[in-house]
Amino acid sequence: MKVGSVLGNLSLRPKIALILLLPVAALLLLAGLRIGSSVSTSRQAAQVRGLTEFALRGTALAHELQRERGLTLGGLLAGRRSPGVREQRATTNRALAAYRESAAGLDVDALAPAAADELASATNRLGGLTDLRQDVNQGSIAPGAALDAYNTTIADLLNTNRGLITGIADPQLAQRVGAFVAVSRIKELAALEREQVSEVLDKGSFGPGEFRRFTSTLSTRAVLLSEFRAAADDAQRATFVDTLVGPEVQRARELQAEAIASEDASRLELDPAEWWTVNSTEIDLLRRVENQLGAAAVEASRDDETAARTRAGLDAAAVLVVLALAIGLSLVVVRSLLRPLGLLRSSAEEVAHSQLPGVVERLQRAEPVDLTAETQPIGIRDRDEIGQVARAFDAVHSTAVRVAAEQAALRRSVADMFLSLGRRLQALVHRQLELLDELERTEADPQQLRSLFRLDHLATRMRRNAENLLVLSGAEPVRRWSEPVPLPRVIRAASAEIEDYNRVGVMPMADVRIVGHAVSDVIHLLAELIENAAAFSPPGTRVQVSGEPAAHGYLLEVEDQGIGMSDEELELANEQLAKPTTIDLASAQRLGFYVVGRLASRHSIKVRLRRSWFGGVAALVLLPASLLGGPETEMERAGTGHPEVGPAPDDPGEPRRGAPGERGEPVPTPVPRAFAVKSPGAGRDNGMAG
Repeated sequence: MKVGSVLGNLSLRPKIALILLLPVAALLLLAGLRIGSSVSTSRQAAQVRGLTEFALRGTALAHELQRERGLTLGGLLAGRRSPGVREQRATTNRALAAYRESAAGLDVDALAPAAADELASATNRLGGLTDLRQDVNQGSIAPGAALDAYNTTIADLLNTNRGLITGIADPQLAQRVGAFVAVSRIKELAALEREQVSEVLDKGSFGPGEFRRFTSTLSTRAVLLSEFRAAADDAQRATFVDTLVGPEVQRARELQAEAIASEDASRLELDPAEWWTVNSTEIDLLRRVENQLGAAAVEASRDDETAARTRAGLDAAAVLVVLALAIGLSLVVVRSLLRPLGLLRSSAEEVAHSQLPGVVERLQRAEPVDLTAETQPIGIRDRDEIGQVARAFDAVHSTAVRVAAEQAALRRSVADMFLSLGRRLQALVHRQLELLDELERTEADPQQLRSLFRLDHLATRMRRNAENLLVLSGAEPVRRWSEPVPLPRVIRAASAEIEDYNRVGVMPMADVRIVGHAVSDVIHLLAELIENAAAFSPPGTRVQVSGEPAAHGYLLEVEDQGIGMSDEELELANEQLAKPTTIDLASAQRLGFYVVGRLASRHSIKVRLRRSWFGGVAALVLLPASLLGGPETEMERAGTGHPEVGPAPDDPGEPRRGAPGERGEPVPTPVPRAFAVKSPGAGRDNGMAG
């Protein structure tokens, strides 16, 4: 099925909905992409915040392990437990618990493989912290071995934090996290310097390789510090510089210089307590910088997360507002379109199906019609295309009513003309029939009498044609009877009004009578059907009229053996017989059908044509029970029916007194003068003479 045909079957509302569907879908798609991007950014910011907080937990744990490492090393070198180790281990355990809690909520699958490996290594190292402490308590581990165990654990923690940076997509957040991770590594190197020199001071001088290890630590620290200053922003550098100031920091630099200058000295002349205190102070300052930068990174990631969520919410709200405005505006526009269109459609349907046909029908019935009231405008005052169509429809409606009124007036004029011509012809025919009556009564020559009978028959046919004009004009018949008339006499009278009346055969029928007021119209109707059957039949054939009782009246059949009619012609003729319309050019070509239809509708008679078994056409005429009268009276059997107007007619189908038939001479069937009643004005012009 084509798309055009599908769309053509849709009403206007679904079509407008389809028009609005594409931009709304595009808007929703773009809004969904933007909101999805904001949500994704918010999720990434939340992930970065989680990583940053985890890194802070790791640096805090590393800081506490560094303090525990220094105190443990001091105790091992002194040969006894350091007084602050127990408290520091408790502090370290709290930091370890926080670290593990943070690690439990971390999405390990989202980490880079290297970072995941470092995290697993740090976790394993932290798992061995208890055994390490037990060995320290028992004195079963050397200071160097204990220092290496702490070093590797802290290194794994710091390496894990450094690996977390690779999972941060935002470069600014990655730089912030990298800054405090770099400070953590610098702080670790400062703590290593403290422990390394403390171990040397315990022995008095540098052993083999110890000085190179010490200077390597100093060099690495200097490199990391240079990298930090190069990568950090102004605020981060200012935080670092402003925090690492004071006499302790200056003194730490001086002690580092003295240690470097004592490479080849037999003994390192430094105060161990001062070295520990001064370097611990510097480490604490680095820890402060570490905390500040880490807190700034967490705050920045939290701000990014909040901003992303806010942006997603604002985008969603903006989309909802825009969508609501678009839908609301669309509904307003659609309503402004559909309301006048609905009014225009309902008004057009009312005019097309009810108002205009009613006006035309009343005009055809010659009823008074107020054209101004019947052509009220629709009332759409809009100046758009719909308003223009409405005003054009108002103009068309007014023109249609005006033309209908003119046509009705023309039809009334034509009907009046038909009525005038019909009455004039009737008057002339009645005068002609009266003259023929006088001539027939005085004529004794059979040949002349035969000619007079033929003229009488022609006049009778002329009278039926004049009555056709009266039927076309809508006037009531002039000939009326007060008593029922037997149906066979009615059929003989109808067959006598055609030219080839000798070809009509009437089959025996039941004792049925036609009420008097319908006799004239039934004769006229049957005469038209019989004449049509005879006209379209070969000259040597018969037209048969038969009848039988039916459930709702009496059924007559007029059957010929003519050329017949096609299916289309039968359908058109039956439609014209069932619903006779106003006479026009098409119906004028079948004037007999139109007259039969008008006469049948006047008395609720049903007429229908069908194919005959003999190849011609059979006309079925169903006379309703309302047209069937009572039993035949003696007066009717005597041939003295009582017409409502005119003298008592003769019995149709029987030769009149003095006619040639009484003398044994063959004469044509006389005109059914029993039904040829003169009009009230017979014998004078009645003002209609030409």
